[in-house]
Amino acid sequence: MSTAEVPTGKAGSPESLAVACVAVVLSAGAVPMSCAREPEVPACAVSDAALTGTPAPTVAEVRWTSDVAGHGAVIWGYTPESLSYETKPGGSGTTEHAVQVVGPAPATPVFWRAVTRTADGVCASPVSAWTPGEADWVDPTVEFHGSSPGFHPGFRVVPMAIGDARVVVLDDLGRVAWNWMAPLGYGIGEAHVDPDGLGFRALGVAEDLESGGGALFRVRFDRGAEEAIALPHCHHGFEVLGDGRIVYIAADPRQVTSEDGSDTATVAGDVLVRIGPSGEDEEILFSGWDHWLPDLAVLRADDQHYYETWLDWTHANSVHARPGGGFLMSFRKTNTVVALDDDGALLWTLTGADAPYPGDLVNLGDEADLFYAQHNAVDVDGGILLFDNGPDDGVSWSEVSEFEVDEDALTFRRRWTHDWGRRLFVKRQGDVQRFDDGGTLVNWGSGGHMTEVDAAGRVVWELEAPRRFMGYSEHHAGLGGVLAAGEAR
Repeated sequence: MSTAEVPTGKAGSPESLAVACVAVVLSAGAVPMSCAREPEVPACAVSDAALTGTPAPTVAEVRWTSDVAGHGAVIWGYTPESLSYETKPGGSGTTEHAVQVVGPAPATPVFWRAVTRTADGVCASPVSAWTPGEADWVDPTVEFHGSSPGFHPGFRVVPMAIGDARVVVLDDLGRVAWNWMAPLGYGIGEAHVDPDGLGFRALGVAEDLESGGGALFRVRFDRGAEEAIALPHCHHGFEVLGDGRIVYIAADPRQVTSEDGSDTATVAGDVLVRIGPSGEDEEILFSGWDHWLPDLAVLRADDQHYYETWLDWTHANSVHARPGGGFLMSFRKTNTVVALDDDGALLWTLTGADAPYPGDLVNLGDEADLFYAQHNAVDVDGGILLFDNGPDDGVSWSEVSEFEVDEDALTFRRRWTHDWGRRLFVKRQGDVQRFDDGGTLVNWGSGGHMTEVDAAGRVVWELEAPRRFMGYSEHHAGLGGVLAAGEAR
């Protein structure tokens, strides 16, 4: 019997059970009794498993046949005994399988098995080997500082926003396993992997926001054709919804005159826009202009010249669909987080330190615990997690803050925080991702660091990119996935 340790999936979950079952598949293809839902039914058999193409240096296409219809995946790793990674699940049950593998380190031998999961068990091919091609781009500024037990193996999809803007895939050792360079004239501040694991969407922000705006690029890991949808005046934040529609944040510039008539300026507020999958049927769901009014004197005193001539007002910087429906938005310049329903109606506002407008939620904790100039507010169990940049006053530091929120009682209080030893201030960007076991991936933005901390706050994975700053990033246990019929190249 050959074994392969495959620590993907949450412990005890159906995914981890299935992977564990694959890990002890007999060389003849039989499945142990503990792995089958109905042990008396024989498992399927895999045949003709072969690597049939390498459309990019670290991307491979694997095809095989199973004698029983099931869901295909490829498990792989750097030794035959430790196949630690798995492609994303997907597709419908079939006997003819085509799966794309993404993320092995360049020029490093890889071992893999083709896997079919059926209603009655799991079967797998024998172990095969493949050596990916040489890297087509290496970032010498990225330095991996190590990991310890408890970190989440996988891949970090990271926009690199300084220099030649790129989206890179970083493996567990901080190696660039894949990269894509954005078209000239765009910076990349955010990227989200598609559910099928075969590519991602990246928000390109034009250098001249006032005359242009943004574009949403759809990029395939196999270097297939890129697609782009124009997002006028988009400067931060997008999400692809479950039905394929897209929401994004856009600047909404308007002429504003002071109360005494002595000053006039173009002020950039923010709106939340929803469009169809191809950019059609545009509708504005939410506008800050409907709820707040700007103070020109305050904006001129605090203008950081984000725009060339417009005054930056609310500076929305993230939007996320909420688990129960609706949206969560973050507004950096007003230290405000808002909850909206599916149609964009305002449900409540949560305000941080020195917010210029009153909030709906009452802080039950210490006033010193309030956030300031935050980024990327996301829902977590019973609360909100955000990257708290803090004021740029020469003495403050940035941290991650989690707030318990009671949406019925309209109250909140800070319940957890993590910082870089109170010595790192991050002026731009920063974001967070919570794992199911309570761990947190922290991207320190312009601070040039990325760390993972466990539920106890211990740093278990750390990387430094001192000459870069990293946009909104994502961790994925696996990349690649099932190719549609006729899609393999």
